[in-house]
Amino acid sequence: MGVYDPYSDDPRLAIHKVYLCALSETLVVGGTAGQVIVLQFEREARQQVLSTVAVYSSAAVMNV
Repeated sequence: MGVYDPYSDDPRLAIHKVYLCALSETLVVGGTAGQVIVLQFEREARQQVLSTVAVYSSAAVMNV
């Protein structure tokens, strides 16, 4: 499949704080490098079609 290196994780992409507000139905995630992700929830169910995409690194394609 690919080459996994447990020491290659970028600590700048780690999650630092997670806040969930039940009143506004908002989830806020803050990263260590200053990135912020804001998610809004909906109470109504919805049907979604999900597709998958295979992503290969150049090292995995060349069998390094």
